[in-house]
Amino acid sequence: MLEEAAIIIEATAKHHLPGTLSGEALSDASYFLDMDLSILAAREDIFDAYEDDIRFEYDFVPADTYTSARAGILKGFRAREQLYFTDICRARREDKARANIQRSIVKLEA
Repeated sequence: MLEEAAIIIEATAKHHLPGTLSGEALSDASYFLDMDLSILAAREDIFDAYEDDIRFEYDFVPADTYTSARAGILKGFRAREQLYFTDICRARREDKARANIQRSIVKLEA
């Protein structure tokens, strides 16, 4: 159980389901990763504040480097066939998350 929890937590680094899990642990990982990405589907003002907070966290990174890296991360999410692993999160959050991601990419590239 502890080993599975560690695997699930480590999966947040790349936001992919671990191939080593199955059954209930895989379901738990799906929900855990969806919760971790729930901010992507937040209201625009909340999402924008989150993006500002991330920039503040990485204020030691030069602007050009940060902009390129952050846009790359968001483009990676945008390129996925689906952002969320559970049906309920896909139904409730996918469209809003994609809109927020796109808005942020446009802002970063402006």
